[in-house]
Amino acid sequence: MAGDGRVSIAARSGPAHDLVMVDAFSSDAIPIHLLTREALAVYRRALTGDGIIAFHVSNRFFDLFPVVGRLAEDAGLLSLGRTALSQLDGSLLTSAVVVGIEGPTMVALRARGWVPLPSGPSLWTDDRADVLGAR
Repeated sequence: MAGDGRVSIAARSGPAHDLVMVDAFSSDAIPIHLLTREALAVYRRALTGDGIIAFHVSNRFFDLFPVVGRLAEDAGLLSLGRTALSQLDGSLLTSAVVVGIEGPTMVALRARGWVPLPSGPSLWTDDRADVLGAR
């Protein structure tokens, strides 16, 4: 779908997806509006009951695992992460996060080495995000 993914998902009605993927991290800039309490609520409404939200959060300067961990904790969801060697030019590591309920997918990911995320000190919202705290 063309356009801002958060806006497009919010415009749809009813849960319909097993997976929502957030992959707007094409540089070292952080698309903050995609990592807030309100954004997570939009993604969650678009999911089936045991669906998951996957985030690509690779960044050379900021650790976004605690940011997503805090969002998941606030929403009563689990968060798991994994960092692996990257095949992309100019990047050494690639980081991915999944958020969801304790269900078969999350159990399977844990069994494959995905680890629970730490919870960061600040909750990012549409009104406030402590980007420098993610360093």
